[in-house]
Amino acid sequence: MAERHRFAINIRKGDLSADTVAEALQRLLTDKSYSQNVKRLSEMVKKKPVSPDHLLVAWAEFVAEFKTLENLVPAGTKLNFIQYHSLDMFSLSFYILSLCFCSAYSFKMVIFVMDLSNSQLLYNVRVAEALAGAGHDVTLALIAPQADRDSSAVKIPENIRVYRVNATIQFSRKEMEEKQAQFAFKETSGWRLAQRISIQTSTIVDICRATLRQKEFLNWLERERFDLAYAHIFDVCTVGLVHVAKIPSWIWLSSGSVVDYVAYVVGIPTIPSYVPPWMMEQAGEMNFYQRTKSLIGHGLIKFFWRRLIANPETALFREMISADFPDLLDLAAKCPLIMANTNDFYEIPRPTLAKVVNIGGVGMTTRDVKPLPKKIEEIMQKGDGVVLFSFGSVAAAHQMPKEWKVIFMETFKKLQNLQFLVRYEKDDLNDILPKNVHLFQWLPQSDILQHPKTKAFITHGGYNSVQ
Repeated sequence: MAERHRFAINIRKGDLSADTVAEALQRLLTDKSYSQNVKRLSEMVKKKPVSPDHLLVAWAEFVAEFKTLENLVPAGTKLNFIQYHSLDMFSLSFYILSLCFCSAYSFKMVIFVMDLSNSQLLYNVRVAEALAGAGHDVTLALIAPQADRDSSAVKIPENIRVYRVNATIQFSRKEMEEKQAQFAFKETSGWRLAQRISIQTSTIVDICRATLRQKEFLNWLERERFDLAYAHIFDVCTVGLVHVAKIPSWIWLSSGSVVDYVAYVVGIPTIPSYVPPWMMEQAGEMNFYQRTKSLIGHGLIKFFWRRLIANPETALFREMISADFPDLLDLAAKCPLIMANTNDFYEIPRPTLAKVVNIGGVGMTTRDVKPLPKKIEEIMQKGDGVVLFSFGSVAAAHQMPKEWKVIFMETFKKLQNLQFLVRYEKDDLNDILPKNVHLFQWLPQSDILQHPKTKAFITHGGYNSVQ
């Protein structure tokens, strides 16, 4: 996405070398079109007629008041493959009524959070802050699958209630980080992709099982009588929780764009010829080979997500809650509204539905810029500028392969006119660390990015980083 809009350069894992990193940095710093493009896009986002915070609050209040919104559910969600593609020669039409209404009521809301990373938690806290700031009673239900995870770096305001769900599984935080590093920093072969899908899907289903075992949580959820719930995008388990607790309405909340399996379930048209699967590295127009990959990829995602996540989770609800529990996919297809952490100006142009609301940048404003710590500010004033290096909380930089670390350090050493601020949690670079590279376990990323001396940002490309 960032590469397609020409404000970033994407270096694929297989192409990483000292030369490619140096070349990319030089292009970013010398080709003024990159900075011009990002400034223009930034101004467009800032001056968009309706702010993401307003969209979040207004639509949340709207759904909480009018509940199910059947008129926004496309008929295509109930069709089989032959009917959907009109292969039986019958045509079906439906109307989608686009509504916009803001109420002044105060509602009781719960946000289900899969507490797996600080970036996920931070996004949900921003959503909660915006809702609570509008006068609503907001609770974060933190589903915590790992006893050894430390989320203390993310501060939750006092006006937001927190309920922690002990959904501990055997897959520890340390083990998960090791697996993430294997997948994040190596080329994804067919076998490696299959292994990744197997681990991720089984982990998600295990977390759902552990959540359903918490009867105290399920009883609390029903007693609270929430008006509205936010289900996380990872699976359909929290969709089932909405039904169990008899919460009258809900919103599917995505920390990125609308993922493919959600699009399939709710009926968002997905055309493989120009809408690639979310795991496919592709920007802009696709050639014949890429369109073929896209078509196959969409088919595989739909098959595996249903078979490895949705169906097993439905079986769990029928085993642990009620034998006649509805199919979770049927419940999901009736989703009243979807909120996605993206923006129309940098998302891939694609067909959508009136029930999809983009709230990218919610809770993020330039007014939040704070003075930098003295040590960092002193570094900012050295040389011609600063490059920020951070791979976020999901792909920790210290878990990079040794050869990657050498590549980056050698490249940075050649650029003595620049200072490099690197988020890095270990001390294993002492032997190769250049004088112009400064390691920090934590960095005020947003404040640094808005500093006038910041020239470039090296990132894994997550939505929190891009926005």
